[in-house]
Amino acid sequence: MRALVIEILEKSGLPAERLDLELMENILMENSEVVTNDLLFLQKQGVGFSIDDFGTGDSSLGYIKRFPVVRLKIDQGFIRNLENDPNDAAIIKAIIGLGKSLNLSVTAEGVETEAQVDFLTKGRLRRGAGLLFRAPATPKVFAELFRPKARLVYSA
Repeated sequence: MRALVIEILEKSGLPAERLDLELMENILMENSEVVTNDLLFLQKQGVGFSIDDFGTGDSSLGYIKRFPVVRLKIDQGFIRNLENDPNDAAIIKAIIGLGKSLNLSVTAEGVETEAQVDFLTKGRLRRGAGLLFRAPATPKVFAELFRPKARLVYSA
């Protein structure tokens, strides 16, 4: 994994500090010593790491302690039901509190309604992703976001 990420950074010219990799639980469980060494190496290069779908795995809390994580991403399943399920609302509040106490950034995934935004902002969460903000980009639109802009040259 380490070699692939370094190769991509070198080929793309993207500064390592601009890369945030989302870690899925199954990757972290595969070979934890090798994965840990790769993640620590990449972290020293400036790469950041997020735990995706936080709160849905059995060992998510252990991952925060063991791996160089900087961000938790609250699973959209909790966000989707927060208005109707007090347990989901309580879990979201707990994840936000955990993130703040460990100096981790927290992002809510799957935000689709203004009521969800209201709940999250009252809980002092400032990062969200979902259809309310922007629909997923097609590959063509995504590529355009990173295409160098042509500059006009003044000539007399």
